[in-house]
Amino acid sequence: MANLPVVVLVDQLSPEFERHWREDLGELPVELRLVGSQERETLLGAVDGAQVLITRERPVDADVLKAAGDGLRVIIKLSHWPVDIDIPQCEARGVRVRPVPQRGRISVAEHSMALILACGRQLLAGHRGVESGAYREFGLVPAATEERKIAARWLPVQPTGLYEKVLGIIGFGEIGKEVAVRARAFGMRLLVFDARPVSNETAELLGVESCSLHELLKEADFVTIHVPHTPDTEKLLGRQQFEIMKSSAYLINCARGGVVDEEALAWALRTERIAGAGLDVFAAEPLPWDSPLLRFKNVVFTPHIGGASTRGREVLAAEVRSIIRSSLGLSEATPR
Repeated sequence: MANLPVVVLVDQLSPEFERHWREDLGELPVELRLVGSQERETLLGAVDGAQVLITRERPVDADVLKAAGDGLRVIIKLSHWPVDIDIPQCEARGVRVRPVPQRGRISVAEHSMALILACGRQLLAGHRGVESGAYREFGLVPAATEERKIAARWLPVQPTGLYEKVLGIIGFGEIGKEVAVRARAFGMRLLVFDARPVSNETAELLGVESCSLHELLKEADFVTIHVPHTPDTEKLLGRQQFEIMKSSAYLINCARGGVVDEEALAWALRTERIAGAGLDVFAAEPLPWDSPLLRFKNVVFTPHIGGASTRGREVLAAEVRSIIRSSLGLSEATPR
C-alpha cells in the first residue's frame, strides 16, 4: 500500500461509523487511515504524507497542514461551513477546501423547524378544529370569505410567530448549525449552549450568541435539543430545568429521548410550566400507548423520522468519492 495515495479521516469515529467509511471508500485505490485517538501527536503522525484529509469537527490548523506535507491536495470538510480550518495557510500551500454538507443533519434540522412551526403556529389545534367543524360551537354559518371579516380567526387558537422570538439551541454540532441557519431566516434571535466553546468565527458566521444553559432556558421562547445521548447528557433537561423556562416556551426534541426526563416533562405540561412540546424521539420507542405524554393536546408527536432522508449517506459518500477521484486524478475505471 506504500505507493497508494493516502486519505486520512481525522475525526475520532465509533466502530459503526468506521465500518461505514471503510465501506463507502473501499472501492477507491487509496490507503485509508482513520484516526482513532484524540491525542495530538497521534493525529500529526497519521496525516504524514496525506493527499486528502476528511474532517467533520476536528480543526485543521497550520501544524496539521505542516505535518501532512507538500503532497496535501484537498481537505474535505463534512459541513456547510469550512470553520476551524486555517484557510490562509491552505491558500498559501495550494490546498483546496471542499465543504460537503451532511444531508442527514440537514434533514434533522428541517424536521426541528417543522416542529417549531407546528407548535408556534398551533397547527394541530387548527387542524382538529377545522376537521371537526368546531365553528358550530360558536353559532357560525359558513359564508363566502369576503363576506365575513372574522373568516380568518373564527377558531380560538393563539398562534405564535417566530419573528424576533428567541430560539435556544442546546448542542452546536452540525445539526445545531443547520438549525441556526434556518431559524435565522425566520428572523429569530439565536442563543447557543454547547459543552465545547463556540469560536468567535463560528458565532459571527452563523449569527449566534453563546451562553450558559441557565441563560438559554431563561430567555428562549423555543428550546431545541441537538446533543448525543451520553452519561453526561442523560436527563439533561429535568424538572429543575423546566422550572427555569418561560411558561410560554416550547421544547423541541429531535435528538434522543433519554436526554429529557419524560416524567418531568409530563409534570411541566400538566402544570402549564411550559406551553407545549414537539417530540420526534422518546426514551422508549415506539412511544408506549399509555405514556402520560399522550394525554396532552399541546404536544406534536412524530415517530423518530427527523433524520430520514432519501439516500442521505449514499449521496454524501458518492460526493466524497468524486472529490477524491478528481483531486487525485483517478478515473472511475482505476483499479483498487
